Amino acid sequence: MKDYLQDIVKHTHALGFIDLVKVTGTATETKIDAVSEDRTAIVQAQFHNPVPDLIGTFGMPNLGKLNTILNIPEYSEGAKLTISKTDAGPAGVNFENAAGDFKNDYRFMSSTIVNDKLKAVKFRGVKWGVEIEPSVASILRLKHMASANSEETTFIAKTEDNNLKFYFGDHSTHAGDFVFAHDVEGTLSKGWNWPVAAVISILSLSGDKMIRFGIGCLQLYTTSTTEVMSTPVRDRYWERRGYVSGTCMFHDPSRLCYLNIPKNASTFLKENLVKHEWVMLHNSVRRVRRGTTNTIIILRDPTDRWFTGIAQHITTNLFGTDFGSTHFLEQANELTNRLVVDQVVFDDHTEQQSWFIEEFSQFLVSPIYFYCDEHLNKNLDHFFNSQGFDYNLSAQQLRNVSADNFDNKKLIDYFKNIVYNNSMYELHLAEYYNKDYELISTVQFYRDGEYNK
Repeated sequence: MKDYLQDIVKHTHALGFIDLVKVTGTATETKIDAVSEDRTAIVQAQFHNPVPDLIGTFGMPNLGKLNTILNIPEYSEGAKLTISKTDAGPAGVNFENAAGDFKNDYRFMSSTIVNDKLKAVKFRGVKWGVEIEPSVASILRLKHMASANSEETTFIAKTEDNNLKFYFGDHSTHAGDFVFAHDVEGTLSKGWNWPVAAVISILSLSGDKMIRFGIGCLQLYTTSTTEVMSTPVRDRYWERRGYVSGTCMFHDPSRLCYLNIPKNASTFLKENLVKHEWVMLHNSVRRVRRGTTNTIIILRDPTDRWFTGIAQHITTNLFGTDFGSTHFLEQANELTNRLVVDQVVFDDHTEQQSWFIEEFSQFLVSPIYFYCDEHLNKNLDHFFNSQGFDYNLSAQQLRNVSADNFDNKKLIDYFKNIVYNNSMYELHLAEYYNKDYELISTVQFYRDGEYNK
């Protein structure tokens, strides 16, 4: 048991940013989960074989205390470590030296409390740009460079001439860089900042290692007594403000469904459909009726959609005023621009379009895709006419809620200017919305009664 406990501490607390873990044990597996306090790092681990004494769900808090007890010389030889249990499962560890005259109790945290304190973080996945097995020599070079630039808490990873390079500091003062790996496959065009101490701590663990770089995410694997996946994550997780993917409108007589994706002419179409007995199914993807004949989905250029989405977020959510653009632009600078573009997603209006479709996929029936451009009204009319409806959408001007708002338009123009004049910003948005661009390039769009790329 002591070896198991030491291994848990080694792969969590010893990294320097974990002091609470969640243990989930069954007859077939024993898993460890942890999240750093700032939620920028996730640690997941699994023992090669299940640990019978750790069956149940519980927390191990104050790992520093547990580490201290484990390293007391009294418990080095012949010590007796037992897991105390209740009806709810493991309750703690009882330490007793060989002579039986030196004892300590370490208490576990109940499943209810640990589930509340250690909120699950869902990793939404990214497209990996570079994946390598770092050599011992490369890890040692990283440690040497970090030592030479000890004032730096982060480093930047980029590819150059098929080499993976790490950059420390600012060349206007003190700086250093080196090749971490030669002849790598893939590219890293965007320079993300990664925590030096966390990365070195994980790479210093024993066992074979694998490191992956993606957009806003770095994954490191190491395999030893436990199979560990430690993941420093720069992604920020946002609350969807009550909006659930799969929100749709349904027309019962025709069994037609419209899957609503914000910023894709959604306001315009909802205002028209509600006039013709279409019912909004708020936050209720599972309520889509059986027997749906077709599902209407409107897609839009992802970057163009982001401009309108971020403008609406700033005016509506950030400032909550009609003069949000003025307040923002008065304070905008290179740093705020980078922070906005780096994060990309702030709410439903900037989330990937594919996210809404993926969440709806198990209920998706016969999708008909339309492209959000100047011909959308006409193409929708043609489709509805083919179904026996005369909605006369072509007679109306296609509303762009964001662009029609003068306050929003100033922000749209502003972000278009900074993105299209900075190739790194433009590439970053394209990379983040890669799934959306792939979707648009593969589906057939309804145009004048025909389906075309």
